[in-house]
Amino acid sequence: MPVIQVYRGDKVESEHGFDAVLVSAAALIRSWGDASRQIFTRSLIKPIQAKVSLDFIRAAGFNLSPEQIVIASSSHNAETDQLKVVNSILDDFSLDPALIACGHSHNCSGKHSAILAACSAASLSREYLSIEHPYHHALAAELYRLGLKQEPYSCSDGCGLQTYHMTMTELASLFAVMISDPAYIEIIEAMNSYPLLVGGARQFDSLLMQAYPMTYIAKGGAEGLMMVANLKTGEVIVLKLRDGAKRVKSYAVAALMRELDWDLADVYETSTINAQGLITGAYVLASC
Repeated sequence: MPVIQVYRGDKVESEHGFDAVLVSAAALIRSWGDASRQIFTRSLIKPIQAKVSLDFIRAAGFNLSPEQIVIASSSHNAETDQLKVVNSILDDFSLDPALIACGHSHNCSGKHSAILAACSAASLSREYLSIEHPYHHALAAELYRLGLKQEPYSCSDGCGLQTYHMTMTELASLFAVMISDPAYIEIIEAMNSYPLLVGGARQFDSLLMQAYPMTYIAKGGAEGLMMVANLKTGEVIVLKLRDGAKRVKSYAVAALMRELDWDLADVYETSTINAQGLITGAYVLASC
């Protein structure tokens, strides 16, 4: 199992094991750790969720701007520019911020606002957390269209919507199909045009797309999740820290990108830093 070791001085203080896969639309190419590991999708699937909302909105004769499409796909930092776009969705569809089930400043409020806009546009119930809501049926249909073979276990995510349980290879395969699907070109282009709306300051997914426009689509998720899709090669990395650690996930996925000779700028943390701004240690990829 690959491990990220966290050094303090010249001694190992902590270790974070992880599993990861490299997948194309055709097959599993490579794995680090357990490729069959079952994980929850968490926020990685927000671009897919955003497309489902957009489909409802457009079918009713309305639309979202590119910035609004991005915020619907985001796990934002609640920065001023990000909340401004959330508010623009609410304003365009005459929605009360109190309707957002996770709260206006929650990092999932962009996704929730887009779902509420879909409910308003399509005259659907605003009780969108219900698993029987048409939105969830449409999302399941979209996952099947992208290649999911069977209905996965699901339960409530941190924001109250459903999150799905599947193997890392299954999840990565959905993204590998997604990036070659013309239906997602607009979402991919929007995320690359406004990368700082996706996560925000110091977020690996935003910084990577900002450094390499239209080379990657990247998305982080809770509990140590990261997805990076290479738009040039058609390959996708999905990585999960076994202990759910947040601090080393950008370093871990960057280490795999370096192994694969993918373009990579210095947009990830490699060291631990104390309150005085001094480097106290480093992250190192190892194995056990």
